[in-house]
This record gives sequence, C-alpha cells and structure tokens, in this order.
Amino acid sequence: MLGSSAFGDVVSQSVLPLVTRTPLNSILPNLDTDLDHSPGRLLKRSSDLLSGGTDKLQRFRLDPAGSIRLNGPTSLVLFAAARDFRTDRVQVQATLLDCSDLLGLCSTFATATASFNGSANQFVPVTFDFGSQTRTVVSSHNLELRIVVPSASDRDMWMAYDTTGLDSALNITP
Repeated sequence: MLGSSAFGDVVSQSVLPLVTRTPLNSILPNLDTDLDHSPGRLLKRSSDLLSGGTDKLQRFRLDPAGSIRLNGPTSLVLFAAARDFRTDRVQVQATLLDCSDLLGLCSTFATATASFNGSANQFVPVTFDFGSQTRTVVSSHNLELRIVVPSASDRDMWMAYDTTGLDSALNITP
C-alpha cells in the first residue's frame, strides 16, 4: 500500500513508504498542507518525469531487510482525481526503479502510463499495468515507485492513499 508519513493532515514528503498494513486514515486528510488546502495529495503537471520538487513528483519506497522478488504480474491501483474535481483528462505516469541504498543510483525497470477523465466530487481507481516482471531487488537496494503527471495532461491531479476505501497499492507477485 502507498503509505503516508503520519496520521491525519501532513506536509508533503519527497519520499513516502510502501507499506503492508491497514490504512492510517478513515477519512481522507490533506496529504500536502504546504501545497494546498484540499484533501489528498496534489501533483502538478511537469515535463521532468524522473526528478522534481514535491509539487511535481511523489516517490514511494520499500527498503526491506532482505531481498524482494518480483515474479509475475505487477500493477498499481491509484485513487486519483483531476484537480478541483474537474472533468478534464488527466494523464499519469508511474515508474518502478531498483535503487542502490549506498550510491543512490536508480535503474528504471518498468513504466506505465494511464489516462482518465476526472469525475465530479470523487476519486476514481486508475490501474497501471507494468506487465509481468521477473526481478530480484537485493537487500542493499530498495524498490521505488515514482508518480508524475506529464505536461501533456490537461489538468493537475489529486491522489489519495493510506485511507480506508482509497487505499492505493502496488501489487507484486513474489
């Protein structure tokens, strides 16, 4: 599951955890009090798909004690909405990376892009299919997920996570 930094309203964080637990929140909080005053997490459109400030890129990281094995279908379900709950078309890109803990160097191994039309007053599940992955992320590395809204999108995006009923999750087959 895509995790928050803490229960309730929080400031945006450049890196958040990928976790295996129940959601912290029962009602969607403001997951970026430093960026806007709305529930969820704002991501602004950007032409830079691999780096950027917290307003344009969200990273989620799993840094396990042992190795992580990916051996089959891999997908992401992200609850998202067009900013201000507009009905505009939103394009989103999700990227999976294998990153070295010591050097901070990352290698992209899967990317998926999805588009959706915003829906009035609700977050919708958006599915990203990374295909079948066969990979081992060794213990001195971490698995990272990066989410961006490319500049080709018609609108900025809000996303929801770590909330009951809006529990966005990365699904891997071990």
